[in-house]
Amino acid sequence: MNAYKSLSHSGSNNQLDYDVESRKSQQKYKEKKISDSQYNILQLMLIFIGVYFNCQVLKLSDLVSGSSHIAPTVGLYAYDLLLTVLITLPLIRMTDILGRTFSFFGYMLFCNLGGLGFALLGEVPFLHNIVIVKDFWKHLTPAAWGTILFFAVIIIGVGIREIRTSCQYNSFRRQTINYFCFILFYIGIFALLIGGGATGIHWHIHHAIFAGFLSLWFTNWGNTIEMIMHAIMMGVVIEGINFYGIQELYLFLSDAGNNVKLEYAFYISACYLFAMIIFKLCSKRC
Repeated sequence: MNAYKSLSHSGSNNQLDYDVESRKSQQKYKEKKISDSQYNILQLMLIFIGVYFNCQVLKLSDLVSGSSHIAPTVGLYAYDLLLTVLITLPLIRMTDILGRTFSFFGYMLFCNLGGLGFALLGEVPFLHNIVIVKDFWKHLTPAAWGTILFFAVIIIGVGIREIRTSCQYNSFRRQTINYFCFILFYIGIFALLIGGGATGIHWHIHHAIFAGFLSLWFTNWGNTIEMIMHAIMMGVVIEGINFYGIQELYLFLSDAGNNVKLEYAFYISACYLFAMIIFKLCSKRC
């Protein structure tokens, strides 16, 4: 009987020790953020710049037709690089990428595969004219449908796995907030267009926007597959900017429209200032 109690007590202690170690491990994982390290940020930015240069080489080669990108002027070559840095840096700096470390060469490989591979897919005849606008599915061929479904299944499958990981490490809320902020930003852009009297407004989901949106989800790099997905998505973002410039960020397109009026600009500025004051007052009370 005493032996049984001793064994039972020992088992209870072992279970308690396991639970404590498990919680410590999870806490350590949560506290380690790749995006908090300046060295890691530097490594990622060096990779992104390299992918941009490689995309430019591919764009100028015979593997890509001239109709698949805007005119490759020297001015765009230089300033689109600046735009690439200004877009990719917030995507990785503000999203709290979790993990102990990452493979520099592994991430570089898949980031290049994402950018260069997507550009080459655009040269496939049945994929060349896929444009995500209103009723775009009505013009897709069976081969195009098959390709879209193939990649959609992969992205959704890894995304579901990421949901499980984010719940395990309590990062689901943070990732959802990132998505909400991304969507809220474009809602604000749409409101500005409507309020300013823009005409002929229609949406066009450029692949750089879509890939950047998805990259916000794959931020738990303790799982190698999710790091790979992030690298691929960022490669697609860079390729889009390199091939099409700042237009890749235009989710809502419109006609030339009217010039912005002073009254409208003043009204927007005043409303924004009022909102900032309210936000500051509320944040102090919290």
